[in-house]
Amino acid sequence: MLRVHVPPSTTLIVEGPSHVRLVEGACNVFGALIGTVEVEPFVSLPVTSGTGCVLEVDGGAIRAVPGTTIPGSWNAVPLRGTVLIVGPTDSGKTGLATYTLNRAVQRGLNVCVVDADIGQSDIGPPGTVAYACSAAPVPLLRYMSMEDGHFVGSTTPSGHEDASLAGITRMVRRASARYPHLIIVNMPGWVTDRGIRFTRSVVDAVEPDAVVVVGRKPALKGSLHVERPPHVRARTRDERAAIRRARYSRYLSGARRVAVDVEVLRGRPLFECPRRGDGWLVDCGTAIYEVYRGREYVREGDLLRVPLGHLHGLFVGLYRGGRLVGFGRLVDIDLEGGRVHLDATASSFDVAVAGTIRLGEGLEELEPLKA
Repeated sequence: MLRVHVPPSTTLIVEGPSHVRLVEGACNVFGALIGTVEVEPFVSLPVTSGTGCVLEVDGGAIRAVPGTTIPGSWNAVPLRGTVLIVGPTDSGKTGLATYTLNRAVQRGLNVCVVDADIGQSDIGPPGTVAYACSAAPVPLLRYMSMEDGHFVGSTTPSGHEDASLAGITRMVRRASARYPHLIIVNMPGWVTDRGIRFTRSVVDAVEPDAVVVVGRKPALKGSLHVERPPHVRARTRDERAAIRRARYSRYLSGARRVAVDVEVLRGRPLFECPRRGDGWLVDCGTAIYEVYRGREYVREGDLLRVPLGHLHGLFVGLYRGGRLVGFGRLVDIDLEGGRVHLDATASSFDVAVAGTIRLGEGLEELEPLKA
């Protein structure tokens, strides 16, 4: 454990995994005063002090940089209405959302955050558009308690644009029902041509009061461009996967084994199309999917044979009466008996929405479902 003095007008960047505790003085993260903070692996925490402070840092790595890591342009982001934050992956969008929330609540405003970054979500697990509200500062968005969510079932909106758009608009609508002064929508880091088209669809649906772009791209008409923080480190694919694994673990904590009728499953063509006859052969318009006991996907014309084993481990969102009440992991399917065994965090649900995310026994991500 290190005892670290943070001089005035200096930022200490702590790379997790680490435990940080304030010993003396006052320190803040994105404008929120801290006492103790757990820093997850591959997550950076910028701790700043105007007058100096003393910290105990247990684990991780630290480096000091002069001044603040908060660009001055971030103070131009409006604190009323609905604000959409757009930018590439690892550009500082989440930091900007956190800083803007803290600026607003310190002025006595109520703020809701819609976390639409389904690949690196902080509010809710991966694959879920979720929202939370606060009237108090927070050093990290993951400290906010999810109030509602919309399960997309993928770590990218690509190929899931309709479900992602529905989730964002639904969460903005439900957050609006809380009558906050400010709604911040943290968008996914998808800024290819298709990603920009998706963002424009969100703008058309949500009609935000401001669109804030971190960095120079993408170029969106009428948007406010703010600077990317100079000390943000790009994460590797493996590091992002490790962060998601920690999020799955958090939201599947306390899950218990349950058995439900297979008709409870929804979300993919395999589950949404009616069965044909008594077997697991289902007809979905032009494509036919068949679950079988083989090991490989086999395509024969319009028929796609899906290995039973590739349904095991599916990450699911659990709904009751149309509201998301928990999460689960599909453990096994009894084809003959028509029963599904899940490790579920909710004891009462009427729909289990499956996407393409598959998780192993240790909640590591497996090859996603192709069907």
